[in-house]
Amino acid sequence: MEKNLRILFVEDSEITAEMILSWLALAGYIIDCKRVETLAGMKVALFENSCDLILFDNNLPQFEAADALFCYREMNLDIPFFVLSNDLTDESAVVLMEAGAHDYFMKDQLARFSPAIARELNGTKVRREMRVTELALEKAEKRYLSFFEHDIRGNYFSTPDGQLIDCNPAFVGILGYESAEELSAMSMGALFAEPTACKTIVAKLRIYKNLEGIEHEMIRKDGSRIICVENISGIFGEDGQLNYFLGYLTDITEQKHSETALRESEARYQTLFSEMMEGFALHEIICNKKGKPVDYRFLSVNPAFERMTGLSAANVINKTVKEVLPETEITWIERYGEVALTSIPVSFEDYSKALDRYYHVVAFCPQNGQFATIITDVTDRKIAEKLLVQNRARLIRGESVSKSGNWELHLDSGIVIASEGARKLYGIEGERWSFDKIKELPLPEYRDSLDIALGELIRNGVSYDVEFKLKQQNGGHIIDIHSIAEFDAKDRILFGVIQDITDRKKTEAELINREQKYRELANSLPVSVFETNLEGDVVFANETALQWFGYTESELNSKFNFLHFFQECDRPKSQTNFFEVLYNDAHISCEYKAKRKDGSLFPVLTSSFAVKKDGVPVGIRGTLVDISDRKKTERKLEKSERTLSNLISNLPGFVYRCKNDQDWTMEYISEGFTMVTGYSIDDVIGFKKLSFNDIIHPDYRNYLWRQWQNVLALKSSLEEEYPIIAESGEVKWVWERGKGFFDENGNLLYRKKTGGNDSASII
Repeated sequence: MEKNLRILFVEDSEITAEMILSWLALAGYIIDCKRVETLAGMKVALFENSCDLILFDNNLPQFEAADALFCYREMNLDIPFFVLSNDLTDESAVVLMEAGAHDYFMKDQLARFSPAIARELNGTKVRREMRVTELALEKAEKRYLSFFEHDIRGNYFSTPDGQLIDCNPAFVGILGYESAEELSAMSMGALFAEPTACKTIVAKLRIYKNLEGIEHEMIRKDGSRIICVENISGIFGEDGQLNYFLGYLTDITEQKHSETALRESEARYQTLFSEMMEGFALHEIICNKKGKPVDYRFLSVNPAFERMTGLSAANVINKTVKEVLPETEITWIERYGEVALTSIPVSFEDYSKALDRYYHVVAFCPQNGQFATIITDVTDRKIAEKLLVQNRARLIRGESVSKSGNWELHLDSGIVIASEGARKLYGIEGERWSFDKIKELPLPEYRDSLDIALGELIRNGVSYDVEFKLKQQNGGHIIDIHSIAEFDAKDRILFGVIQDITDRKKTEAELINREQKYRELANSLPVSVFETNLEGDVVFANETALQWFGYTESELNSKFNFLHFFQECDRPKSQTNFFEVLYNDAHISCEYKAKRKDGSLFPVLTSSFAVKKDGVPVGIRGTLVDISDRKKTERKLEKSERTLSNLISNLPGFVYRCKNDQDWTMEYISEGFTMVTGYSIDDVIGFKKLSFNDIIHPDYRNYLWRQWQNVLALKSSLEEEYPIIAESGEVKWVWERGKGFFDENGNLLYRKKTGGNDSASII
């Protein structure tokens, strides 16, 4: 890495200087050089400019190295001073080194020049850092001595065996001695009231190194005892042994006496109020310059006050309410201010936002400018009252939404107490009604059954759960009611709930009507329709299913599992599909062999999906289609296709089906294709390797395309002979007959052809 180097070069030869500086540049230094030739020039350069290195040519005619070194020493410089020479003897070199030169070099022997510069520069850096450290240490020692002498704490310096080495004036004064010299004759152990205190301190210092907040009694010169607290630091040697310890001591005797007096006073005060159930607090009012109350200060609080407010005495005593509870409303301050300034007591209940509690407060004035409060936390009662109001509103809202209400019948008085929701359903006004009036509201045909149900509940504890119609008193509307009740035999009170179920009854009627229509439709279908529950038991089967399988409706309704509709080997698959439909919301169609009651089998196509109620599966609904005729047709078709396949395979040519594009993209080719062309069928099916058009001789490709388009336009047949190029390269002539196939709308589906070679024409 390159290093900056500032040089003062005392040299009269510019060439020699450049040679030396070039050597240093090669060693990685960036040179900033000032060259002088005289002693005066050297002095000026050292005064005006700072440098890192002085190079001196010992062969100068103007002055000698001894003069330069004298000047160097006189200026008290700490800069490496190197002597360069052509013919310096060892004796002369020793003289120069003793005079202050750091090293010398022959101009033609500079091998150790660069390392010597690095060594001396580093040495200079270390010496400078040491001087800075020494100066800082000297300043620190002066500051410490000043601190030691003027510190109001008693500072002392002692050996582990208790020999007092030094102490400050404060330490002398605290212990009542005349001077440090007088104290130095004392052992530290003799200064402690506890004889082993000094040894205990030394033992703890060897473990913990430093001790803080140590309290103990010490003995003054006059024999009186004082209580002191001190921090003590151990001073250890390189071997880890405790050599000395330094103590910082403070006399806290008066503080301790004050604390004792305060504790005794507080104990008396706490005893006075600790048994109070109510919270008690004493305050002083704080007014602004205009005499308006703006704050108050806590003077005293009892434990009950702390419990009720959550404010500890330690955090509030001698603090203002705005310091403790900044969010306190001004109304509290103004109310208490009036009490403190007028001596008129008050009693009230209010909410404290700052404490989030409700309080009952009695405030009075024990002396002018002060007020005392006796408080009771009424939050729970206030919350209960608020909840009661909220619950009542919630009940009314809930009854309104659910079209319900509740009632109480007091048997001894015959009085019915009805909620707002119940009164709306009855169509009555007022909360209390006679039971005889309420009994007139149900329609006549329901009254006897209601009396019987109510009597069974009262006498035998039979559940009261009834539905009936009543005519509302205020409008004459007839509504459907569902009512349940329970009886408190001890107080002889009936508690009941009624609900308007008119809409539910209409919905049920609509569902029954819809279900009836569904069953009529299902029974008219020529396919089997069935429904199951979650266990797979049949809960409905239409007439067609009963006829096909030979079961009666009562047999299917007797825990008949739908799996018995199928032959045994199909049941595992059917059960798997059942769960797939039920729980994965699948819609599955599948073919099975159905099994009649008499054991005979017939093929069916099933289709099923999940039946849901409120979005939750409750079973499946499925259809069974008898596909016996289709299966017979499929067997005939298979037989016909086998016959046709045998016929095609024996033709001397081949049959194929293709798209109507210029590549004649093949969809089907019979096996004779390979025999005629030499190509594999897979080569041309789907245009995998080549198209059929690639096989047609180039001279006939456009011709055939035009011929086919004319034939397809006329929906007639084509019969042509043309050459093809076989895989071997041989040109073969083939004969072809074909036509287009169209859908019911006249759209072309595909072309179907027969083709062969010229030696075996295909009809």
